[in-house]
Amino acid sequence: MGKRSRHARGKRPLVVGTTGMFHGGAAGLAVGDVLLPAAELRSVYAYLDPMATYDPELVYFTTDVDVARSYAGRYVNPAGAVQPGDLYRVCPLGPVRIDPDYSRHGEFRGVFLACEKAEIVEVVDRGLLYTEEEQIRLERPYLVWGRPDRPIYDDDGWIIPSDQMLRNGVTREWTTMLRPWLRTTDVDAKGRLSGAQRSANPWAALLDVIPSLDGEHQIALSDGELTCLKCAAVFETLVRAARHQLGDRQMELLARIHEWPKPPTPTVAAEAARRRPERWAWLDDADGG
Repeated sequence: MGKRSRHARGKRPLVVGTTGMFHGGAAGLAVGDVLLPAAELRSVYAYLDPMATYDPELVYFTTDVDVARSYAGRYVNPAGAVQPGDLYRVCPLGPVRIDPDYSRHGEFRGVFLACEKAEIVEVVDRGLLYTEEEQIRLERPYLVWGRPDRPIYDDDGWIIPSDQMLRNGVTREWTTMLRPWLRTTDVDAKGRLSGAQRSANPWAALLDVIPSLDGEHQIALSDGELTCLKCAAVFETLVRAARHQLGDRQMELLARIHEWPKPPTPTVAAEAARRRPERWAWLDDADGG
């Protein structure tokens, strides 16, 4: 929606009975302006999903104001830069069509629509810019694994494994270890974290995505002993103490999902210590001692 509209003046006959339709897109438009499709404007357009049936001859809109708000909040201008967009209530000019991308199985048929042109009848909000997490929250009811009964996210934002993920052994135990409202592109069909694989510093990326690492048990060095402040367990080696603070089960799943021969405890602990030195002061003290 956001990158599918531009400013054009003109009056057209309004279709009756279409008051609750919204479009999020280019900023600065006014009541009475007509939204034209990309093809008619001769504007450069791109649609990131290769499976989508985007038609540059149409203007897209929705009956869900939150979805339109999300599109406004990620508007991309003709130069390809993200900038704040505006939210409009619109009235279609001509026959309304169903967007097939959201209606393959009959779901959401009255929510995602398109027509050849649409007139702005109200400026609802201006200057919208949302983070990716905020966009996902706004669109969550329509983010599904192919069917409306297979939502991608639960109410708390944890990814629910797809059928393919489940066949590959990915479980809710793993996905609920990850950061909520994580993009699905950050997790592949085997549950592996693509962001970490692409990152120049994969361990830093892992710690960003898996907040449960390093989050529960705290090791302390006292009288030469490495002791967990939560469960009072005592450890004889730095590696064992570091693994305990990172989380035994978390590290086990991390290694299994990414098919590592063993959990790389020293490497992950070193990165955690660099990022959160207040929690890992004991590691330097013990190493120095």
